[in-house]
Amino acid sequence: MLTVYLMNSWLPTLVKDVGFSIEKAAMIGAMMQLGGVVGNIMIGWAMDRWESHKVVVAALVMAGVFAVAIGSATSDANINITTMTILIFCLGLTTNCANTTWVPLATGYYSTKVRATGTGWMTAVGRLGAISGASMGAVLLSFHLTMGQIFYCLCVPVGLGIIAALGKLRLSKGSKAVSSLAH
Repeated sequence: MLTVYLMNSWLPTLVKDVGFSIEKAAMIGAMMQLGGVVGNIMIGWAMDRWESHKVVVAALVMAGVFAVAIGSATSDANINITTMTILIFCLGLTTNCANTTWVPLATGYYSTKVRATGTGWMTAVGRLGAISGASMGAVLLSFHLTMGQIFYCLCVPVGLGIIAALGKLRLSKGSKAVSSLAH
């Protein structure tokens, strides 16, 4: 959630700082959310067909790829609005959908007796990431990092998400509480 909330809070400012008007920056920011809508539909479909954890890992790997692509693209002073819009849409598609997957993964992991408590703890930790996302953006900007550098930094929480999903997959294979959701 850290990545999504950092982008929700700071994306228009970052986009404006690389030379786009505030109107175009707002439109590009909206594309991240539109990507999230499309991504949520796609990831639900994919999780119903393939091993859920691997689908999440694939989405997060692609989020890292798009973060690096945005970082690289913004180092070019001549980035155009179409390229920026497509990359942000794709980043929104992958980061937003990956965030929505944690609840079904958690409910499939915990036994009925502790499902509400386990899922509650999981969402609480996610909320801490959301809260820290906006603050982390402010800290990164206070270091006078470029937009590209900030997007490279986003690969750290995305990488941690990949590690968490792979760890959860490993734990799920040994758990008798896993439902059919985890295939």
